[in-house]
Amino acid sequence: MCETIRKLYKGKIDPSEEQLKPDSACYGFIEKMSTLEDKAKESMTDEQHKIFEEYMTVRNEYGFMMNEESFIQGYKLGAQMTLETFK
Repeated sequence: MCETIRKLYKGKIDPSEEQLKPDSACYGFIEKMSTLEDKAKESMTDEQHKIFEEYMTVRNEYGFMMNEESFIQGYKLGAQMTLETFK
């Protein structure tokens, strides 16, 4: 267990680098989002495209923050469950 914690601390384990498998349920959503984004961009003016790109940047940053918070909460919950096992 300590080895895993050390690797996580040193950045040798990065859950965000996990690759989705093509048969994953999430993979289908990613493909659909990409297709819809491409279709939307085809009809945009340069100004609309700029605003859309800015929106996507902010949305991605927000998504990263939420994923980070979810990871932290999941880790805390796992640690709490482990502690309760030894009570």
